Amino acid sequence: MAMFLFFSGLFNFYLYKGSYKQQFLQQFERLKATSRIMDRNMDRNHRIETLKLWGAAIKQKDWSTFYDAIQRSNPWFNVDSVELALSGVCRYLDPSKLDQWSQSYQLKTGNTGTVGLILAGNIPLVGIHDFICLVAAGNRAKIKLSSQDQILLPLLYQELVNIEPRIKEFFSFTNKISVGEIDAIISTGSDNTSRYIKFYYQDIPQIIRSNRTSVAVIKGDENSDQLTELGADMFSYFGKGCRNISKIWVPPSYDFTKYISNNRRFTKLLKNSKYNSNYNYQRALYRTQGMEYIDTGYSLFYQSKEVVSPLSVVFYDFYHNLDQLNAMISLEKEKTQCIASAEGWFGQSYPFGSLQKPDIWDYADNLDTMTFLLKL
Repeated sequence: MAMFLFFSGLFNFYLYKGSYKQQFLQQFERLKATSRIMDRNMDRNHRIETLKLWGAAIKQKDWSTFYDAIQRSNPWFNVDSVELALSGVCRYLDPSKLDQWSQSYQLKTGNTGTVGLILAGNIPLVGIHDFICLVAAGNRAKIKLSSQDQILLPLLYQELVNIEPRIKEFFSFTNKISVGEIDAIISTGSDNTSRYIKFYYQDIPQIIRSNRTSVAVIKGDENSDQLTELGADMFSYFGKGCRNISKIWVPPSYDFTKYISNNRRFTKLLKNSKYNSNYNYQRALYRTQGMEYIDTGYSLFYQSKEVVSPLSVVFYDFYHNLDQLNAMISLEKEKTQCIASAEGWFGQSYPFGSLQKPDIWDYADNLDTMTFLLKL
């Protein structure tokens, strides 16, 4: 009966979509062949197939009716940012990538461990990858949302419940996660928050992520397309994410003119009053202190040895050879999420334009969340 109700619910869902009826029928046959109902836990194959259907539902849903409410709750979450985040979720849930990713692990029928998930709110859906890992691994979870991101994940979660109602047995949202309620903790937040979380949950397994940023290496011969992609890596999500570039290394006498001319589209950032205030404040600060800077009209380039820059500012510094460059980057390893370069020419770097398009197997801080969960 449970199997019948589950697939009947899926059928009604896809029938409502009309043109996706054939897609549903194909998914239905595959799910029927690979899924089986357990007493308390969902079969590993069933969980992956459910994630695929969730991705299809997210991709086809019109989310625009929620945009105003989301932006009212957090002015940083404008339409561009929300749509970029949703496209990222769909990329994670791409069927072929989910198969490739999940097959690299020895997934269990289900894990009995309960995980606490404490989420950040600097960009929309910043914790969605952890959530997907929890579904795939079969863990239960207690989730504490950031006060800055209270709407999006519950909305997506409801779509998942519509597809597989038993998900509600695995996940709950809460304002507080006590030590005795969980077997492990995954947390993302500021350096100060991370220190507190690490101490408070010191007796259980942890993944604790703190402030990180991304950096880039410029050769000086980048073409217009590459510089445009670099701009996206800097200023998507207003530059607030750990995969946003906040520091670049450039050759001596590098001319910023070509970069500036290829990224004027980001003047639209100034429409956000919070970003505009940050930009004007930093410019006034540098000016009154007699500090030299390069003004793009919406952001500032400022020479510094540091890698974590204020909002609306990108730090830069010079390198004279690759040995020197490697040494400088190595010093900032613990604060660096990603390194980017044109077409990924620099060792262990991502191509410009790819930092905000991570795949399901790209783990924050290079900590394999799935391996962590499967050991619980």
